[in-house]
Amino acid sequence: MKKIIIGIITFTIFIMVMFYYNSNEKLSVNKKKLDKKDIKEFVQNKPYTLLYFWVSWCGYSQDGLVNDYYTNYGLLNNDTVQTMLIVLSDTVSVNTLMYNNNIKLPYKYLKGDSYPPVIGNLKDGYNRDEFIYDVFNYKYDDGFFFPTVLLVDNNMNGLTWSTKTYQLIDYIRAIEKKKVSIK
Repeated sequence: MKKIIIGIITFTIFIMVMFYYNSNEKLSVNKKKLDKKDIKEFVQNKPYTLLYFWVSWCGYSQDGLVNDYYTNYGLLNNDTVQTMLIVLSDTVSVNTLMYNNNIKLPYKYLKGDSYPPVIGNLKDGYNRDEFIYDVFNYKYDDGFFFPTVLLVDNNMNGLTWSTKTYQLIDYIRAIEKKKVSIK
């Protein structure tokens, strides 16, 4: 009897997750899938670009985006640096988070294919690593950290990465100071 009850509960949870997943995907109206052409056009606009890789299931990603937006992105020199949010997971969460927190960053979805949240967790790091290597020839192999913030130049070179945006802002400032002092 216990096995039957456990089976029914497991099946019910599975159906609820699939229903939630399918209903949220139908609500999403903002599907901007990223490709190499998109990123190349965007990156070439300014000398440096911060690419912020975000996943909905990571509390650090959610808190980090909100805190970075209000604390660190205001420190950027908008003449030389731009930022793009790259979403690796579901569309509804990022739409809601950005709307609720009045965040206005350009963003794209890395993968257009849909997947349930449980499967997504397994694919997100792989999709990020594959994209970074494929587009920027930059090997990111230091673990499964989210958020991941990648600094690239306008020649499509990956320069460095961090989980903290302010570290990359300091890096950019050091580069800019070198250029100013050399002149």
